[in-house]
Order: sequence, then structure tokens, then C-alpha cells
Amino acid sequence: MRDVRAPGSRWGDATMDGANLAGAVLERADFTGARLAGAILDGADLRRAVFREAVLREASMRQADAMNGIFEAADLTRADLRGANLYGAMFFRARTEGARLEQAAVTRSGLAGGVR
Repeated sequence: MRDVRAPGSRWGDATMDGANLAGAVLERADFTGARLAGAILDGADLRRAVFREAVLREASMRQADAMNGIFEAADLTRADLRGANLYGAMFFRARTEGARLEQAAVTRSGLAGGVR
């Protein structure tokens, strides 16, 4: 599934554990309730994508562009977000224990005080 182009698509409640979506164009995609544990989203275009209540445990999102994304109540435990653009992303009630955020752009991201 590498280099998928599906902006605005709906993936709600899909099970995609371990999927390789590196470089995918998924701007405005809706992943509400989806399972993406261990998925590879490196370099993906995830601008304004919705990951509400999605499971992204141990997912790799290195260098992904998730600007203005919504990760409300998402499980990002041990996810790799190094170098990701998270500008303006919302993480209210998101789980981020052990997540890697080095070099990630987190300005205006809502990470402060909204994660556990």
C-alpha cells in the first residue's frame, strides 16, 4: 500500500495493523477508531487527518506531515514521531507514553497538558 493517494478517504474502524503507508497522501482522511498498530506512515501527508480514538501503538510516523491533525483520545504509545510536522495538531486525551518526538514540530500542537 506504499505511496497510496487517497485524500479525504474514510478508514473508520478499519484494521490496518502493520500496514505500510509510507509516503501516502491521506490529507483530510478519517481514521476514527481505526487500528494502525505498528503501521508505517513515514513521510505521509496527513494534514488535517482525523485519528480520533485510533490505535497507533508503535506506529512509525517519522517525517510525516500531520499539521492540524486530530489525535483526540488516540493511543500513540511508543509511536515514533521523530521529525514529524505536528503544528496545530490536537492531542486531547491522547496516550503518548514512550512516544519519540525528537525534532518534531510541536508548535501550537496541544501536546502540553493534554496527553498522558
